[in-house]
Amino acid sequence: MSAFADTPFVVGPRFRKREVLDSTETICFLTLCQFIFMFIYSFGIYMLKTFRTSFTYEQYYFWVVWLYTIPFTAALFPLLLIYRIRWSHFSRVMIIRQFTNTKQTQEDHIKQMKTVWN
Repeated sequence: MSAFADTPFVVGPRFRKREVLDSTETICFLTLCQFIFMFIYSFGIYMLKTFRTSFTYEQYYFWVVWLYTIPFTAALFPLLLIYRIRWSHFSRVMIIRQFTNTKQTQEDHIKQMKTVWN
């Protein structure tokens, strides 16, 4: 006999689908941030090489230190990951609060089921 036989609604599969979507959204966010930082890095290096003669040595090496030697992409990855984990936790808490604070009558539930199936 299934563990879900006693419950009127099976929420496990819906929860797992939601977690997959949340994880995919986090991966897309991190990938987009990495792409943007790599673009800035590549464009900065290109501009440094292109306009090398226009800079004094002090200016050139100042920008080399800030654009070339510091891997902002790698340095910001843990911070972005922590941000997304906290955001995901916050959104879950808000969804649970909204779900538990909603008082639904039987008629409201039947109307909701009719709209879902129609």
